[in-house]
Amino acid sequence: MAELHLTEASNLIKGIQLPPRPQLMADISEAYPDITKVAAVIATDQGVSAGVLRAVNSPLYGLPHRVKSLRRAVVILGLSSVLNIVNAMFLRAALGNTSHPLFPSYWQSSTDTGIACATLSRHLRLNLDEPAYLTGLFHNCGIPLLLRKFPEYSAVLVESYTSAHPASLEESRLGTQHASVGAWIAHYWKLPDSVCEAIQMHHQSSQALQEGNLARESLLLLAMLKVAEHAAGVYHNLGQSDVDHEWIELQPVLCEYLGHSVHALMDLVNLAASEVEEQRLRGLWPQF
Repeated sequence: MAELHLTEASNLIKGIQLPPRPQLMADISEAYPDITKVAAVIATDQGVSAGVLRAVNSPLYGLPHRVKSLRRAVVILGLSSVLNIVNAMFLRAALGNTSHPLFPSYWQSSTDTGIACATLSRHLRLNLDEPAYLTGLFHNCGIPLLLRKFPEYSAVLVESYTSAHPASLEESRLGTQHASVGAWIAHYWKLPDSVCEAIQMHHQSSQALQEGNLARESLLLLAMLKVAEHAAGVYHNLGQSDVDHEWIELQPVLCEYLGHSVHALMDLVNLAASEVEEQRLRGLWPQF
């Protein structure tokens, strides 16, 4: 991972208990891409099985008959969607045992950003739908852990969104920032390096995109993440701000990197925002 050594990461999160990577995720990775084997692995966990079946029988798919077979559910949903559902379930279970009032906003914004990222990958035909979704879902996963460690963190987080450089305030006040902690969690859960790098750099994106020192996939995920964050309204839902200061500064950099005009960039934002709203209305996400 770029610019983040494991020993340094360990120091950053000292005293924060990391949620372990569920064994089922590793088992599914081993079974992938065999649909029958993936379904068999999922069947070993009653809660995950129920979540997958609940998803396939949701109004989003409008199936005429209720699906009871896990294998058929995996076929209908597709392996990529099933993996997204499983990852979201485990992440919420791992981080969701906080009673902090900010957590519902965190979870909704993360889910929305994951949906927006995957939508952008499909639209741009990048064939990065799964890592894009993971990047969006996990990009702020350091926030719940920092909320537990620092009682003052929620106020620092909200204040940070009044600036175009949110991470700078976190670094100055806490000596760390949620992007670094989130990248370490993603690495600890053995997510792809490109996902970890995009998470780590998501509040240093101007620098990363202009310098181009990361791998191409990491940069593409980072660019999609920043568009998705704006489309999902993270600055408002999580930062309680009416202005996305980071986005204002970042727009020219994104336009140059993606080869888009400002108008075309806003078309991407609107496309992703529409998909987020549609999925919310249909009720598949995030209620697994």
